[in-house]
Amino acid sequence: MKYTNAQYGPCIQLVRATRSITLSFNSWKKLRRQVPRMRTVGVKIQLTKDKSIQVDHYGGRNYVCFTKVYTYEQNTYNVRINLAPEEWQSLVDALPFLDEKIPTDSIMSCNACQKKPIILHDGKMQPTLLSEVSLAMVTANNEIAYNQQMYECEYCGGSPYLLESIECHCHRYNCSICEPDNFCSTCGMLTIEPINNSSVLEVSS
Repeated sequence: MKYTNAQYGPCIQLVRATRSITLSFNSWKKLRRQVPRMRTVGVKIQLTKDKSIQVDHYGGRNYVCFTKVYTYEQNTYNVRINLAPEEWQSLVDALPFLDEKIPTDSIMSCNACQKKPIILHDGKMQPTLLSEVSLAMVTANNEIAYNQQMYECEYCGGSPYLLESIECHCHRYNCSICEPDNFCSTCGMLTIEPINNSSVLEVSS
């Protein structure tokens, strides 16, 4: 699967060997809305007049099958790409990234989602390792940083864009890279309701 910003706008392309199926902006949004249903055998979605997606059962496993029909020299052909369960899961895991690239108006309700409140530390899942003074210095630096290489991490103080040896990330609750467990494995949506630790302190004081 590849995301590209083509001549006519962003699109998603599925490629397998010599076969490829490209989903336009509108086709992808139509599919994205239906993702919570794509664990059920028999579900079929007509994305366009010549492209569809359905869930089939083979050998004890469910496959998400993409099909494109086209005509060449008066002959009709089918291009089919079947995603195994683990391949479909990889696509679902990439949805938070794709949702930023191709925003979706609405997504069908997901029975697997269980929202849970999480107390955050200034918008992050983990408290900073820095002292109050060090954090203030890092914050001040980031306010005047003119590129990513000048940026310092507010979690550990490192420069992840400058030194590849530093293993560090933002730990923000809505980051799918370092907090993948905060997203539903069925529909890809955020499953937590963030509560800032400062709000908790105000209530308890």
